[in-house]
Amino acid sequence: MRLKSCYLLLLVLLPSLSTFGQNDFGVWVGAEAKKEISKRFDVALQAQLRLDDNATHHQKSFVSPSISFKAHKHMALGAAYRLSSVPFNSSTSNRAFAHRYTFDLEFRKLIDLIKDGSRLGASIRLRETTELEDQKLTENTLRCKLKFDYNIPKSKLEPFISGELFYRFNNQLTYTATEVVATNAINKLRMKVGASYKIKGGHSLKLYTLIQKQLLSQETEMILGLGYGFAF
Repeated sequence: MRLKSCYLLLLVLLPSLSTFGQNDFGVWVGAEAKKEISKRFDVALQAQLRLDDNATHHQKSFVSPSISFKAHKHMALGAAYRLSSVPFNSSTSNRAFAHRYTFDLEFRKLIDLIKDGSRLGASIRLRETTELEDQKLTENTLRCKLKFDYNIPKSKLEPFISGELFYRFNNQLTYTATEVVATNAINKLRMKVGASYKIKGGHSLKLYTLIQKQLLSQETEMILGLGYGFAF
């Protein structure tokens, strides 16, 4: 079964390896610790480092505490704060701090509404993010994510696939003689394919490929991600 898990993990890696043939790719490395404080409440602390420009440039790093509330078997609410270190601008290596506030509404285990106990999982997450830098609003986005995962029988490997739309408010500002017109638009698409592997003692590893497309600039980012998790 371990050999079968390695084969499945390799299938996840193959799209990621192809990113190294591109002119540019990124690497995201992160860790998360999670604690269940009651049957309904969880708290977590996440940290991540992101590299771009062929993994040679420090794009962003952040720490993010969060809390989630299981309102129902199929619904959860969440909130998080993120402190990020980001480039001050494109012409300098100086960095600034950004503050992000996130609110989630997630619908879980949707397949169980049709077939109870299914190994196939499906979830929909609505996320609102507000980000500020130097006390100025830099981004206000509504995100919608659809995710599928599968619990392989007699295996600790769980593959998943997800897609996400980013709808940014005040995406573009148009100045006229009498007013400023703000335009809202879907400005980014994200696709992720990967797998998580559970290890004894509450430890887990996650490997994924992420393709992110900026719709206005037509720029496509290819990212290889690695995550470590620990549940208390």
